[in-house]
Amino acid sequence: MKVNNANLAALSNITVQQEVSANNVANLLTRGYRAARALQQGDRVTVSPEMRAAIQRNEAASSAAPSPSDAATEQVRMRRNEAAYTANLNAIKTRDALYKALDDLNKG
Repeated sequence: MKVNNANLAALSNITVQQEVSANNVANLLTRGYRAARALQQGDRVTVSPEMRAAIQRNEAASSAAPSPSDAATEQVRMRRNEAAYTANLNAIKTRDALYKALDDLNKG
């Protein structure tokens, strides 16, 4: 059961990381936007202070320089997140299949 909980927590953390990257991509051309980062701390992911502040302020585009976000970097992060999400989902499916097989053996 512990493995399943770890995999479920990982799915949740990866979702947060994916949302942060998607937000960075969406704001590539927004002047004054500072790229946010999802920070892994133990088994939890938190959003960088910069992103939290931007969400709270909900600032309109400023006359500052264009966003320092990099599309290629975000694309790599998003692909990595996708692979990690798939791996954790497959681990959950494999665990469920194993328990089902064991249950069927016990019944038979």
